[in-house]
Amino acid sequence: MARVDLVGIHKSFGATRVLRDVCLDVRDGEFLTLLGPSGCGKSTLLRIVAGLEPQDAGSVAIDGAGVDALMPKERDVAMVFQSYALYPYMTVFENMALPLVMRRMTRAQRLPLIGRLMPGAKQIKRDIEARVREVARALAIDELLQRKPAQLSGGQRQRAALGRAMVRAPKVFLMDEPLSNLDAMLRIHMRAELADLHRRLAATFIYVTHDQSEAMTMSDRVAVMMAGELLQVASPASLYADPANLRVAEFVGSPKINVLPGIVASSATVRVLDTLLPVAAGAPAGTSLRVGIRSECLAPGAADGPSALPGLVRHVENLGADCFLHVQVQGNAEPVIARTAGARAGEFKIGAVVHLAPDAASVLLFDAAGNRIATAPAAQRMRTLG
Repeated sequence: MARVDLVGIHKSFGATRVLRDVCLDVRDGEFLTLLGPSGCGKSTLLRIVAGLEPQDAGSVAIDGAGVDALMPKERDVAMVFQSYALYPYMTVFENMALPLVMRRMTRAQRLPLIGRLMPGAKQIKRDIEARVREVARALAIDELLQRKPAQLSGGQRQRAALGRAMVRAPKVFLMDEPLSNLDAMLRIHMRAELADLHRRLAATFIYVTHDQSEAMTMSDRVAVMMAGELLQVASPASLYADPANLRVAEFVGSPKINVLPGIVASSATVRVLDTLLPVAAGAPAGTSLRVGIRSECLAPGAADGPSALPGLVRHVENLGADCFLHVQVQGNAEPVIARTAGARAGEFKIGAVVHLAPDAASVLLFDAAGNRIATAPAAQRMRTLG
């Protein structure tokens, strides 16, 4: 295990700035995910940690020791790539053994004929074989060691790539979109396998993805990146319930958070369109707001209420367990999405009037620039999360 510290990392490719003053500490034994859209700089940051890409400014330290002057092989990290990077002409065994062969055997010892005569070569090979087989058994690929990559399924190739990283027990595992080439069902299965692997190894994982489902289900903490900047680092639960700004709130969560225009009406109320909500905003009366309400925090019903948003049902998505209602609320250009139980789907007809009752304790407030504005219910909610 190891702690990783990034301080003031800057990186540009020509005139394009890719990373801007990124500071991040990854705790010993943590599973931390770098989450963001394509092109935000997350993979470049991972390559800088690995030593595959030099930064323009800033420093990288592993276990408190600076590694900026070290070659990738000297940093004691292992990287798993999106493409798996398995050598097609080698067997699974040979691919997994390669890091140990390169690290523990001299060039002469690796030669097919001369190596047999070199002192110690046989024992080293026996040790390498034992280690490869141990890791292969842990990953349930011990029956596949003599196969070539082309003879493996996507999940099997992913396990082989993980095995190659595991054999030398590195301080830090670096994973760059390792599940993106798998189909949807296999990704779900591999998410559980990776989380279990992290628990068993108790190692430090830095994982890159654009898929929030991967980030939210596997991580101890998630670092959200956009346009080369680090926006927020928090636990998945805190990130969802207490986003630092509107960009984070809109990126995290599916479906996307509903954002409605509002204004601070009094010390205890906020007006959203023509509806008053009992939310105490930390801003003066008359302050313009952007009000975020997640789909599960809007309760749909036929009856009006003092804090309900009226609208017309435009679309009903029945997914079995859940039902998503797309509701056109007067005064808002985009339809609002509310989530309810799938068993209620038959209650809502296209074109019918529906009233959406927001959960005031879950409402998120932002100013015109997208910065977070505190609310009393939000503060209470985060104290509960701890």
